[in-house]
Amino acid sequence: MAISGKNLIPKLLELAAELADYCVTNEHKDEVLTMEAENGDIHYTEDCQETFNERYVYILDLLEETFNDKS
Repeated sequence: MAISGKNLIPKLLELAAELADYCVTNEHKDEVLTMEAENGDIHYTEDCQETFNERYVYILDLLEETFNDKS
């Protein structure tokens, strides 16, 4: 089943996030990746969040270029 139109963007965002998370896990494998905030939320450490953000933007740009070239 092909992904088209309005369904494509959320799927690309989800894929980029999954791949960026994989990058963080591999690049920081000997470090603590997450921490718990005072309110109980779990989030990346500052270094891991920075890595995630960089990888996410790079991966999303690649995915968008790929799918824009196909349209």
